[in-house]
Amino acid sequence: MSEIAWGIFAATALVLLVLFPRRTVSVLGSLLGVGAIIFGAIVLWAEYLTWQREKTAKLVQAVVIKNEKTCTDPQFPHQYSLVNKSSKKVESASVTIRVRKAGFSTVIASENFMSDAILEPGYGMAYCFNFSDLNRIATAGPEPQEWSAEVASIQYAD
Repeated sequence: MSEIAWGIFAATALVLLVLFPRRTVSVLGSLLGVGAIIFGAIVLWAEYLTWQREKTAKLVQAVVIKNEKTCTDPQFPHQYSLVNKSSKKVESASVTIRVRKAGFSTVIASENFMSDAILEPGYGMAYCFNFSDLNRIATAGPEPQEWSAEVASIQYAD
């Protein structure tokens, strides 16, 4: 609103407060109460949506391991798998892959990875992959290493 509109609003509120103090205070109190109820409802709805998103995000799991039995090609030494345990079809998932020295929390290397594999509810996929940047950094790092994958975001089908 412009300065003039705010001035008119303030002047009107002041005149009403002087001429009708009881009624003006009760109306303003009612408006304030209704505003607080609406604000509270919006906050609760936003919290509910966040809770739902986090709950369903935990139902899609990503795993990355060095698996020489399944991944026999040395060019693709890591098995990457994504499993959909939710009741919705997954269209894509953004996954963060991290490498740490075994037993330590410091991340040696990390990479964001976008998987566009479409996963029906209850299904998963796995394939051998070469995370080239991570491999290059990790091979220069300490041994043994722990590789982990965490789903950062999920795009569900409509």
